[in-house]
Amino acid sequence: MIRNIGIFAHIDAGKTTFVERILYETGELSSPGSVEEGTTEMDSLPEEISRGISITASTTQVKYKYKKETYLINLIDTPGHLDFYSQVDAALMAVDIAILLIDVTAGIRSQTELIANKISHLKIPILIFLNKIDRTHDIEILQKDLKRLFDFPSVKVYYFDEEDRLRYTLTEKEINEDLELSYIEWSEPLTDKYFKSKTPKKILLSGLKDGLIQKKLIPVFAGSGLYGEGVRELLDLICSLKTESEEKNFDAQLFKKQIHPYLGRISYLKLYSELKIGDFLYHNEVACPITKIICLIPGGVHELRSAEKNSIIVIPTPEGEESETWRIGDFFWLDPPLEDEDRKFSARLNYKREFAVALEPEKEEFRSELNHSLRDLVWEDPGLSHRIRSDTGQLELLGMGELHLDVSLKRLTSFIGEKFLKREIRVARYQIFTGEKEKVYWKHSANEGQFQSLGLTVSLLKSKSFENKVNFQTKISKSHMQSIESSVMEFLSHGPDGMAVYGVKLEVHSVEDFHSDPMHTLGLTKVAILQGLKSELDGNLKTIGPISLFEILVPFSSVGTVISILNKRKAKVIGMDVVNDRTRIHGEASAESLLGFFASLRNLTQGKGSLTLETHFNENKYSSLDEKESLLPG
Repeated sequence: MIRNIGIFAHIDAGKTTFVERILYETGELSSPGSVEEGTTEMDSLPEEISRGISITASTTQVKYKYKKETYLINLIDTPGHLDFYSQVDAALMAVDIAILLIDVTAGIRSQTELIANKISHLKIPILIFLNKIDRTHDIEILQKDLKRLFDFPSVKVYYFDEEDRLRYTLTEKEINEDLELSYIEWSEPLTDKYFKSKTPKKILLSGLKDGLIQKKLIPVFAGSGLYGEGVRELLDLICSLKTESEEKNFDAQLFKKQIHPYLGRISYLKLYSELKIGDFLYHNEVACPITKIICLIPGGVHELRSAEKNSIIVIPTPEGEESETWRIGDFFWLDPPLEDEDRKFSARLNYKREFAVALEPEKEEFRSELNHSLRDLVWEDPGLSHRIRSDTGQLELLGMGELHLDVSLKRLTSFIGEKFLKREIRVARYQIFTGEKEKVYWKHSANEGQFQSLGLTVSLLKSKSFENKVNFQTKISKSHMQSIESSVMEFLSHGPDGMAVYGVKLEVHSVEDFHSDPMHTLGLTKVAILQGLKSELDGNLKTIGPISLFEILVPFSSVGTVISILNKRKAKVIGMDVVNDRTRIHGEASAESLLGFFASLRNLTQGKGSLTLETHFNENKYSSLDEKESLLPG
């Protein structure tokens, strides 16, 4: 019996410590590891150990005994920082039950809401664990705040007795009606059954379990990952659930890739059918022979001859070009496609990467090695991409945030050493069209303007969104329409100032062609459009960039200094409130103005301040920037 559990939390909620306690409770560790000492099982990368944070989603399998049965629990530990949110998205593909960890001393953070919304959207059953209960029992306000997170009720499975000791309704024989009647309120048949039953406790617990699986309610535990309170009770509930394997029209899905220190390039799959050595998995109609099936366990690996449905396994990734085609979210089949069968091959994740850093090899002889290492880095991490800038020829690494890129550069250094030079991390800049031009005439002239060869009458309007559009009010050939549209989009992709331009709607009213050669006409059209756009956009563009919504948690003594620095960075503080012994500050600022702020905050607060940044860029959420310096073409 298999349980695939994902563990999710905001920054500093104690998630890694909680996972260590699970490994200890299941007998996998003789004692829990420590984040401070860098001895945890799941955070194994040097950057994770040195920073004390998770930067990748880690998976391991443990065995747990419940009522004489042995359960296989696949634990998926996810990063807490939003910079690594792509890892969270990918992990959710493999999760059957989500544990949302909340630090009772910090309350519900903006990131908590983001993750809760994502899990709810995917209709994954959720358990909440209020962590660090050893620090405070004053959590009734937090329990009330949980109600606004979800569309269905959160129900307590804990209480404090008269001596202020933590108790769990799951293990108590007596019924606490004030709490436990809420377990069956979602079901009228269960409610009727309860009042007629000779074993009412059993009905209540059945309502709790069925309600969880059917997404009718959310059980809420309180406990301590550090001291183990509530951890076994949580595992017992998970193992007691009557779960059914989800039916899919594919047999496996890829949710993680890794370059393992001993196994090389490996791929993590969630299975929806049994898989055996000797089988083939078909990916984009290419057959991949299964020569090895691996299960990752604490401290090592275990090879299998077969894996049952709902397992999480690891297989070697094919070598060569086929390896590069495997993407997070891709589907696999045990059978080749039938003739004319329409298969959807992927549920790939797409991200807009607004942060970039330019790289150069220290010596030209290192260029090939740098390119190869960048490909490895990007192959592993769905939140990264790389490219060569067309205007400068520089290599660029693009990511989801400043911390994400900083960590990635450290990892790149671990691959190849100090063989490359890096520029400062920068944030994308764009421009939006702010003017309108009705029926202007663009032409192409030859012989110093004496001979007109082509003319267009166009209107340049503001689009209601960031989307750029070309509409035709005249009949011309399909190839001519495609030439006009591609010329417009090509120019707007880098704009007159080296930044992508958004919000342009071009309407073509007429085209006058004074040339008999169609191919020549297409070339002249492109020149006329490029010249016309450059002229009309001049003085009608506004420079914009991503905006970051921030949430800062600092000691009372640091509030004044932090506010002062935020003002210098032109940040807008929207609100402040008190969370136990700290102040929480909400606000927004251009992502560009907050570069380097996290390091400053940690220094100012002697490491006691925390920062959550949620970066957006769309027609509703963006920041206006004054200068027109191009930092990163879109």
